[in-house]
Amino acid sequence: AGYAEQAPGSFRLLNDPISEERWGVGLKEGEIASCQAVDRVITQMWRDGTAARLLRKWFGRTGLDLPTAPPPPAGCP
Repeated sequence: AGYAEQAPGSFRLLNDPISEERWGVGLKEGEIASCQAVDRVITQMWRDGTAARLLRKWFGRTGLDLPTAPPPPAGCP
């Protein structure tokens, strides 16, 4: 998506996912409180519109179908 944004017409985005791509936040093993804090912050970013705003800012002109709801949290072990 970033390349398509930088060089319009050079790349074609199909908007057809090949696989589900997850993202992650690296924390020291056993850092349950930190994990829960990260989950709370990400949830708040979706609630207050920050996540949607950032997605539009960085990927809005690519033509990709942007998510409108947060992914389910993986949970804190």
